[in-house]
Amino acid sequence: MTDVWTPPRPKPVSWRVEYYAYRGMEFAIGLLPGGFAARMGAALGAMGYHFLSKRRQTVLRNLRIAFAGEKTMAEIHELAREVFRRTGANLVASLHTATIDRAGLAEAMEVVGLEKFQAAVREGHGVVAVLAHMGNWEAMAQQFPFLIPEGFKGATVYRPLNNPLLNARVEATRARAGTALFSKKDSPLAMMAFLREGGALGLLSDQRAGNTGELIPFMGRLTSCTPLPSIFARRTHARVLGVSITTLKPGRWRLAFHELKGEPTTVGCMALLEEIIRTSPADVFWLQERWRTGRRNPLLLEGKPSRDSSAPVATKYRRVLVWLDPVPAAEPALPPSEQPDIVYEFMVPSPTLRPEWVAADARLHVRGSGDYAEALRKADEAETLPLDVVLLTRENTELMRACQRVGIRGFLCKPTATP
Repeated sequence: MTDVWTPPRPKPVSWRVEYYAYRGMEFAIGLLPGGFAARMGAALGAMGYHFLSKRRQTVLRNLRIAFAGEKTMAEIHELAREVFRRTGANLVASLHTATIDRAGLAEAMEVVGLEKFQAAVREGHGVVAVLAHMGNWEAMAQQFPFLIPEGFKGATVYRPLNNPLLNARVEATRARAGTALFSKKDSPLAMMAFLREGGALGLLSDQRAGNTGELIPFMGRLTSCTPLPSIFARRTHARVLGVSITTLKPGRWRLAFHELKGEPTTVGCMALLEEIIRTSPADVFWLQERWRTGRRNPLLLEGKPSRDSSAPVATKYRRVLVWLDPVPAAEPALPPSEQPDIVYEFMVPSPTLRPEWVAADARLHVRGSGDYAEALRKADEAETLPLDVVLLTRENTELMRACQRVGIRGFLCKPTATP
């Protein structure tokens, strides 16, 4: 699985406070019309865009990577604002849909392509539903079992909440319609057994998979992708379908099924996930870092190389800015990278001539009289793809703090000159 779940330390007082606060919000929002609850959430999300600067940096970075070469910076900034509005709307609306009945769910959720899903289930080999954190996924989780033909079962995989009281509430809400629940701490063998019995299993597949994932391009950029949909499909002969959730208007969504093109490899499943995301990028939960740099060495990527010969080549490189102050006489030795998707850029103080050892096609930034943060922002905005890492050749506390302020990873590599 993508994470190792460990039981949280007991915090009985704070757990109860959180639980009763959640139940209170759930009750109050459940009294509101669905459209009003969604609009209220959108207003809260719009406020979050302005006040949650770190989250805003994360969303903008994700969108710049995902849509570099497709959208202008102005379009990406507007999409980021809409992402916050939709995220707020979907989160608040999920509290509302947690309290409504089956008729209310059917009214809130339009379904497209249901015949594809039901035909796949009736084949009897099981169905792996590839999902993204997208739209009102709480409503989808509750609607899911009602879409399954009679005589078959549905299940979803979830990450247990740290608060056991809240976790029990969420489990009860999702299971009330008859959905089986697998925790991420459960054995994959149990999930495969469920598929072999003809069940339909929903798998959220849009998060980083760490060292257990496969390194393949996703939205054009190399990252660790979960192999679970592919593994489950190949070992159980289950069909793979994708599920998207798109906002139609406040309080109403469209759930659509998408067919896998080609074989159920990790590459194929991630291509399906990308198709799902592109149906409505504004409805996707972009607030978590999808293409995060490595912790110990930001030039190394977590994950295992893909063995799929059909894996595409990464089209979006990683930008690494080497901060040269002072400028060395010879090319510095930089940290190693196992992937060929890195492009080095260089920052030099003004006035400085272009060092002879800098390649003619390498981008050279010249730091003016402004502060470090201003120089970093200017270099970052030189193109749509964001800067991924700033490599420092000597200790500089002020520069490291500036990196934190602008949301770019700073890394001290202390290189030595090459002979």
